[in-house]
Amino acid sequence: MPDDPTREFLASLPQVKGFVRKPPSTVAISRAVVSDRADDSEHDLEAVAAWIETHGGRLVQPPPVQSQGLQAGRRMERTVPAESYYVIPAAALRG
Repeated sequence: MPDDPTREFLASLPQVKGFVRKPPSTVAISRAVVSDRADDSEHDLEAVAAWIETHGGRLVQPPPVQSQGLQAGRRMERTVPAESYYVIPAAALRG
């Protein structure tokens, strides 16, 4: 099988740990990590995203995280944007 530099690049990235919504037998990789490492390794981010889509993956953009709390006797509401990530079939990364 011919070498696939995009597959090797994605397989070398750390997976998202913790609770993420993804189907079984898939891996989740942070979009920010893909973007940062693509710049460092001279991979084209658009080409990487296209590879992910053609191999059955997709970009997931979770809704913002909302929290409430008290500070000095007043209620505070805060909305923090959630980090987007790619969901990629594990078989696509194995080749």
